[in-house]
Amino acid sequence: MAIEKGSMREVIGNVYQRLINDEELLRLLWYKPRNSVNKDPLDTSLPNIIDSDDYWDIVNERVLLTNKTDDLEGKELCRLYISSGQRRANGRNDYMATQRIIIDSFVHEVYQGDLRSEWILDRLLQLLALEYVEGSLGKFDYVKSDPANAPSQYQRFVHYFEYNDMRK
Repeated sequence: MAIEKGSMREVIGNVYQRLINDEELLRLLWYKPRNSVNKDPLDTSLPNIIDSDDYWDIVNERVLLTNKTDDLEGKELCRLYISSGQRRANGRNDYMATQRIIIDSFVHEVYQGDLRSEWILDRLLQLLALEYVEGSLGKFDYVKSDPANAPSQYQRFVHYFEYNDMRK
Protein backbone atom coordinates (compact mmCIF):
# COMPACT_ATOMS: atom_id res chain seq x y z
CA MET A 1 0.00 0.00 0.00
CA ALA A 2 1.36 3.40 -0.96
CA ILE A 3 2.04 6.05 1.65
CA GLU A 4 -0.43 8.92 1.36
CA LYS A 5 1.08 12.27 0.35
CA GLY A 6 1.17 14.70 3.25
CA SER A 7 0.45 12.05 5.87
CA MET A 8 2.28 11.92 9.21
CA ARG A 9 3.64 8.57 8.06
CA GLU A 10 5.18 10.21 5.00
CA VAL A 11 6.73 13.06 6.99
CA ILE A 12 8.17 10.81 9.71
CA GLY A 13 9.51 8.47 7.02
CA ASN A 14 11.19 11.42 5.29
CA VAL A 15 12.70 12.65 8.56
CA TYR A 16 14.03 9.14 9.14
CA GLN A 17 15.53 9.02 5.64
CA ARG A 18 17.14 12.42 6.10
CA LEU A 19 18.78 11.31 9.36
CA ILE A 20 19.98 7.90 8.21
CA ASN A 21 21.47 9.38 5.05
CA ASP A 22 23.55 12.00 6.85
CA GLU A 23 27.14 10.85 7.21
CA GLU A 24 28.00 13.43 9.88
CA LEU A 25 25.08 12.44 12.12
CA LEU A 26 25.82 8.74 11.72
CA ARG A 27 29.46 9.36 12.68
CA LEU A 28 28.31 11.20 15.82
CA LEU A 29 26.08 8.28 16.72
CA TRP A 30 28.72 5.63 15.99
CA TYR A 31 32.28 6.77 16.62
CA LYS A 32 33.48 7.34 20.18
CA PRO A 33 35.05 10.66 21.24
CA ARG A 34 38.62 11.51 20.36
CA ASN A 35 41.19 10.40 22.91
CA SER A 36 44.64 8.79 22.86
CA VAL A 37 43.17 5.79 20.99
CA ASN A 38 40.22 7.17 19.00
CA LYS A 39 40.22 9.85 16.32
CA ASP A 40 37.73 12.69 16.15
CA PRO A 41 34.41 11.18 14.92
CA LEU A 42 34.45 13.49 11.88
CA ASP A 43 38.05 12.71 10.96
CA THR A 44 38.09 11.98 7.23
CA SER A 45 40.51 9.09 7.71
CA LEU A 46 37.77 7.10 9.47
CA PRO A 47 35.67 4.89 7.18
CA ASN A 48 32.42 6.37 5.91
CA ILE A 49 29.43 4.68 7.49
CA ILE A 50 27.05 5.09 4.55
CA ASP A 51 29.49 3.26 2.26
CA SER A 52 30.23 0.47 4.73
CA ASP A 53 28.95 -3.09 4.72
CA ASP A 54 27.76 -2.45 8.30
CA TYR A 55 25.54 0.50 7.32
CA TRP A 56 22.18 -1.17 8.02
CA ASP A 57 23.42 -2.80 11.23
CA ILE A 58 24.50 0.64 12.47
CA VAL A 59 21.27 2.34 11.37
CA ASN A 60 19.08 -0.39 12.88
CA GLU A 61 20.85 -0.02 16.23
CA ARG A 62 21.23 3.78 16.30
CA VAL A 63 18.15 5.36 14.62
CA LEU A 64 14.79 3.81 15.48
CA LEU A 65 11.14 4.53 14.81
CA THR A 66 10.12 3.02 18.13
CA ASN A 67 11.09 3.69 21.74
CA LYS A 68 13.07 0.66 22.81
CA THR A 69 15.25 1.30 25.84
CA ASP A 70 15.27 -2.11 27.49
CA ASP A 71 18.30 -3.12 25.43
CA LEU A 72 20.48 -0.13 26.43
CA GLU A 73 21.69 -1.58 29.72
CA GLY A 74 25.24 -2.83 29.37
CA LYS A 75 25.75 -1.10 26.02
CA GLU A 76 27.74 2.05 25.31
CA LEU A 77 26.05 3.82 22.42
CA CYS A 78 24.21 6.83 21.08
CA ARG A 79 20.69 6.32 19.80
CA LEU A 80 17.87 8.39 18.32
CA TYR A 81 14.15 7.62 18.40
CA ILE A 82 11.78 9.36 15.99
CA SER A 83 8.05 9.53 16.74
CA SER A 84 5.01 11.70 16.31
CA GLY A 85 3.90 14.02 19.07
CA GLN A 86 1.09 16.39 19.87
CA ARG A 87 -1.24 17.46 17.06
CA ARG A 88 -3.44 20.51 17.40
CA ALA A 89 -5.57 22.86 15.35
CA ASN A 90 -3.66 25.77 13.88
CA GLY A 91 -5.44 28.86 15.16
CA ARG A 92 -8.67 29.72 13.42
CA ASN A 93 -7.80 27.97 10.18
CA ASP A 94 -10.12 24.95 9.91
CA TYR A 95 -7.90 23.35 7.29
CA MET A 96 -4.52 23.45 9.04
CA ALA A 97 -2.99 21.58 11.95
CA THR A 98 0.34 21.81 13.72
CA GLN A 99 2.06 18.46 14.20
CA ARG A 100 5.02 17.75 16.49
CA ILE A 101 7.82 15.36 15.69
CA ILE A 102 9.78 14.08 18.69
CA ILE A 103 13.38 12.96 18.49
CA ASP A 104 14.70 11.35 21.67
CA SER A 105 18.47 11.20 21.95
CA PHE A 106 20.18 8.77 24.32
CA VAL A 107 23.92 9.24 24.81
CA HIS A 108 26.03 6.95 26.96
CA GLU A 109 28.40 8.72 29.35
CA VAL A 110 31.50 7.48 27.49
CA TYR A 111 30.44 9.73 24.58
CA GLN A 112 29.93 12.83 26.70
CA GLY A 113 33.63 13.75 26.83
CA ASP A 114 33.13 15.87 23.72
CA LEU A 115 29.62 17.07 24.66
CA ARG A 116 28.13 14.55 22.26
CA SER A 117 24.50 15.24 23.30
CA GLU A 118 24.93 18.88 22.38
CA TRP A 119 26.80 18.02 19.19
CA ILE A 120 23.99 15.71 18.08
CA LEU A 121 21.40 18.42 18.77
CA ASP A 122 23.44 20.90 16.74
CA ARG A 123 23.40 18.47 13.81
CA LEU A 124 19.66 17.79 14.17
CA LEU A 125 19.05 21.54 14.06
CA GLN A 126 21.10 21.82 10.85
CA LEU A 127 19.19 18.94 9.26
CA LEU A 128 15.64 19.83 10.34
CA ALA A 129 15.13 23.32 11.78
CA LEU A 130 13.90 25.82 9.24
CA GLU A 131 14.11 23.16 6.54
CA TYR A 132 11.40 21.80 4.28
CA VAL A 133 10.70 18.08 4.71
CA GLU A 134 8.70 16.39 1.96
CA GLY A 135 5.06 16.00 3.01
CA SER A 136 4.93 18.99 5.36
CA LEU A 137 3.47 22.38 4.54
CA GLY A 138 6.24 24.86 5.07
CA LYS A 139 9.41 24.41 7.05
CA PHE A 140 10.10 22.60 10.30
CA ASP A 141 10.32 24.73 13.42
CA TYR A 142 12.50 23.85 16.38
CA VAL A 143 10.39 24.10 19.53
CA LYS A 144 12.62 23.00 22.41
CA SER A 145 14.77 20.29 23.99
CA ASP A 146 14.19 18.96 27.47
CA PRO A 147 16.31 16.64 29.59
CA ALA A 148 14.41 13.51 30.59
CA ASN A 149 14.80 10.35 32.65
CA ALA A 150 17.21 7.86 31.12
CA PRO A 151 18.67 4.45 31.91
CA SER A 152 21.71 4.37 34.15
CA GLN A 153 24.85 5.86 32.53
CA TYR A 154 22.81 7.59 29.80
CA GLN A 155 21.85 11.18 29.19
CA ARG A 156 18.54 11.74 27.44
CA PHE A 157 17.16 14.78 25.69
CA VAL A 158 13.75 15.03 24.06
CA HIS A 159 13.84 17.34 21.03
CA TYR A 160 10.62 18.80 19.65
CA PHE A 161 10.09 20.00 16.09
CA GLU A 162 6.83 21.21 14.55
CA TYR A 163 5.41 21.50 11.06
CA ASN A 164 2.07 22.44 9.56
CA ASP A 165 -0.14 20.16 7.53
CA MET A 166 -3.70 19.78 6.38
CA ARG A 167 -6.28 18.70 8.95
CA LYS A 168 -7.90 15.46 7.97
